[in-house]
Amino acid sequence: DDIDIAVHQGRIFWDELSQSNHKPRFIYVRAFGKDAKPDYAYHHNIEMSRKHQIPVGSYIFFTMALSVDSQFHDFQKIVDLPLQDLRPVIDVESLSTTPSNIEHLKDSVMRLAKLIEQETGAKPVIYSNQRYYKKHLAPAFNDYPLWIAHYSHEPDHPEIRPILWQRSERGHVHGIWTHVDLDNFINGANLTSILADRKSVV
Repeated sequence: DDIDIAVHQGRIFWDELSQSNHKPRFIYVRAFGKDAKPDYAYHHNIEMSRKHQIPVGSYIFFTMALSVDSQFHDFQKIVDLPLQDLRPVIDVESLSTTPSNIEHLKDSVMRLAKLIEQETGAKPVIYSNQRYYKKHLAPAFNDYPLWIAHYSHEPDHPEIRPILWQRSERGHVHGIWTHVDLDNFINGANLTSILADRKSVV
């Protein structure tokens, strides 16, 4: 199973994770959460993913409580681009917004996405759950690589073709003793669909 992880996963037994018959094809690691403070397991998780030859990338939690410029600055400061195998991910969900600030959500996420694209040479992946994406982000990001969470069945929004599906938030994998998010490629996507533009980051 492919996974995304954060400090909540606690101690990860990397040898067991990487040697199992279900070695992840990729891992996304949280760089920072809604307070924009670095996830204190982030750099270790990146290092260990690379040590065990699992393609790795970073996701950042978008919040309307902070300016786009400050979040982009945090991205530049925390995410070490030469260590990224995968495109970065912008995580946008209900905790990103309040009713009072949701009006400019699309414009703000788009501005951050454009800044990250200029920095990395590749469009970032946009993560959201199906209901939130349909209500607040579509159709502005339909041509971005999309990662959609939906826990009962594959995403079925008729206007989009996500490349990643987060199918569970309570999965189990060898080497991690807490619940972990489980992810799959869909709609014919594969690892090349999320690879970083290595020419721009080395």
